[in-house]
Amino acid sequence: MILSNFLCRDLETPDNLEELVNATKFDKNLSAIDALEEVTKTPACHGCHLFINGPGAAMDTLSPLGIPRTLDDHMKPSISKGHFKSSSGKDTDVDGPADLSVAIGADP
Repeated sequence: MILSNFLCRDLETPDNLEELVNATKFDKNLSAIDALEEVTKTPACHGCHLFINGPGAAMDTLSPLGIPRTLDDHMKPSISKGHFKSSSGKDTDVDGPADLSVAIGADP
């Protein structure tokens, strides 16, 4: 939603997304963000996840409902450090939702 609603960047969703997600084995010994980074390294996923994972990591201290949290979905400490790749190609390290907001405002 951040990409389309705030940055006007649409990514193509694979037709078999549900099948892909259901078949993906996430390493529960890793944080949810680290596990996601691991499974999206493949060329088929990385092209889009290059833009998705960084902002998602920056917002990991918020639940999907926007409620602050300290543990992620794997019951590991939430990670608030991520990165934002702007439409101009600039890659900015961010720490938390507020920092992400500043980065988006500076170079969407």
